[in-house]
This record gives sequence, C-alpha cells and structure tokens, in this order.
Amino acid sequence: AMKGLAPANNSPVPSTSPYYDAVTATMPSTDLDLARKLLADGVDVVAGVVETHGRGETAALLEGLPLLPPAPFERAKVRALIHGFRGDWARCALESGTAAEQARGLGIPHEVAIHLHNQGDGLMRTDDLPRAYAALTRSLSVAERIGADRLVNLNQIMLAYLDALNGSDAALKLLGRKLAHAEAQKWTWDALSGRTLLGKLLARRGDAVGARRELALAKRMAQATANKLVLDDCDRALGDLAAAPKDATRAK
Repeated sequence: AMKGLAPANNSPVPSTSPYYDAVTATMPSTDLDLARKLLADGVDVVAGVVETHGRGETAALLEGLPLLPPAPFERAKVRALIHGFRGDWARCALESGTAAEQARGLGIPHEVAIHLHNQGDGLMRTDDLPRAYAALTRSLSVAERIGADRLVNLNQIMLAYLDALNGSDAALKLLGRKLAHAEAQKWTWDALSGRTLLGKLLARRGDAVGARRELALAKRMAQATANKLVLDDCDRALGDLAAAPKDATRAK
C-alpha cells in the first residue's frame, strides 16, 4: 500500500501508521500502474511514504518511482514508537505530541489523530490521566471528522475506561460494547487493549475474579498473536492482583 502520490513540487504526503492500520487508505495497483505510466510520459511524479506490507507485487510496482525524503514528523513518529516498545512511555508521549503538531502543520489530519492517540496512551501509562483524557478526546474528534472508524472505536474504549475509573457504570457498559465491536471487526490489537483495560478496571473496582478472567483471556490472546507489549501488561496486572491483600480484591 502507498499513501498517496503527489507532484514533485507538493508537500510530502503521509505514511500509513504501523501501529494503527485502521486509518490506512490503500491505493489499488491500478493507481500505481497509472503513476508509472505518468512517469513514463514525462509527468514529474513522486511517491510520498511507502509501505508495501510485505507484498512483492506492490514493491515491484514501486520500482523506479522517485521517493520523497521522510518528513520530520515521520522521524518523531518512529522515535515515539521505539520509546513505547521499550517501555519509556513519558518520552513516547512527548514524541507523539511533537509528531501530532508537525502533522497538523502539514495538514495531515489522520496522522494528527494517530499521534494524539499514541500521546494519550503514553500519558495513561504514566498515570497522567487528565492529560491523557485531553489527548484522547482530541484524537477522537479528529478521527470522527475524517471517518477513521477503527481509531474512533479505540479512543472510545480508552476514554470509557478513564470515565469508569471515576465510577461511571455507563462508561463500563460502553467499554464492553466497544470491546465487543472491536472483536466483531477482528481488530485484534484493539480487542487486546480493551480486554486488558477491562481487566485492570475490574481490579480497581475490587472484582478480583472478573479481573483475573479478563486478564487471563487477554494474556492468551497476546500469546497467540505474539504481542509482547500486551503480554507484559497482563503479567504485571496479574502480579499486582496476586500481591494485593485479599480484602482489597474481594469481588463486589
């Protein structure tokens, strides 16, 4: 897939996100064929940022197409992802915020939505919940405006979790509905994230039985998909449950 083609004198176009392909707009091979034909006819055409997703036929169609150099926000995005997968969530949030601002300056709303989401995720993991809520709300607003349904749903899962932490039963029900939707759509990463958050939420509410059930299910899903990030999250949360006094984790 390639996220857009542009005349050489235009601004760089955005890449797809390796973290959330929900907002990927995949160009059909006929468009790549057209780009090659235009180039052969002397039209000055360049590719923005390329992601083949391992497809040999797509890579073959890209051969000979000039590429734009990476935009600054691409470098910030990569740094944010590296920090996140290393567990340095404060720096992940910082770099994601930078990437969001740079993408906004380039007029690339779906990249803005992605990086605001990643910023909110990083802030949640450092317990900066008010700022996390603000970032996720901004990401949700942009995602709704551009019709990025998967990112809308994932933001709603995380915002429902934060609302439910404050005691909202309606938010707990909403989290369950959005989690079910992610599972029905086979959005595996989102379902894993939602299931893990639900387990953590139940633990915070004192439902140790429910928390262990949800976290154990999320852990099995993470093992099946080789998702080390979620697997580590589940192990930590299950460890916290095991270490907690029984009275503090008694089901309500």
